[in-house]
Amino acid sequence: MAYFTGRDVRVWITTEHPDDGIELTSEGTLPGARSLQVKTGADAATPDTQIIVSGLDAAGLTAWMLSDITGVDVSVGAQDEDISFMGIRNVGKIEVKKDTSVSITRKKSDPKFSMLFQGKTRTGGTPYVNHSASGAGTHAGRHGLINATSGGTTGMKVADGTTDPKSTLDDASNQCFGYRVFVELKAESSADAGDGEVLVIPNCMFSEYGHTLSNESANEETFTLTSQVKPFIYMGNKSGGAYAGNAVAQTAVGNL
Repeated sequence: MAYFTGRDVRVWITTEHPDDGIELTSEGTLPGARSLQVKTGADAATPDTQIIVSGLDAAGLTAWMLSDITGVDVSVGAQDEDISFMGIRNVGKIEVKKDTSVSITRKKSDPKFSMLFQGKTRTGGTPYVNHSASGAGTHAGRHGLINATSGGTTGMKVADGTTDPKSTLDDASNQCFGYRVFVELKAESSADAGDGEVLVIPNCMFSEYGHTLSNESANEETFTLTSQVKPFIYMGNKSGGAYAGNAVAQTAVGNL
């Protein structure tokens, strides 16, 4: 486990889709009512108060960096299973899957991540008539995006978590389960130097959310993302200001 203060690292959170993200939108006629919907081409959009997370192509761009972070807690481990053999006294261990979590604490300035954790998802409007994978819209956005058919249309929609990760595909039939977290420990010294250090945690899902209120300091929110896919270190190379290469390559099905 490693803990970093907000000034020690820079963090990005994206979907596992190259371009599409998730944003907030007005819901119905109720004043102030909000819901989640797919934002097509989010990586090319200007960050605003509506877009929560963008696509992979926005990772590394300064404009899409997560702001007001006070702390980042990273835990990298694995789940093991004990194995014993007849005639052998020693007990062996076999790795079943990776178990990585990252908890991010930031000053709460908007409802974006609380909405992403608790929902709900919009069931009408463009670009897709229904933004909910289930069609009901009662679910949150903890599992990212999925290419699905609901409400009479097929396209990228907010996943409801009922499809297993290996079967969660995008509109190009690539794996797109969950979110990807980039924790930049050291930036490049110059363009394409490749001497940076970025911890990349693919295929995460939102597992916890908490909100702390105080009348003596800034309100804070803490949310945790977990992944069972092996994290990796990226050397920080950028193209056009964004991460490139393996850092933003979608996960192969064999790694899920």
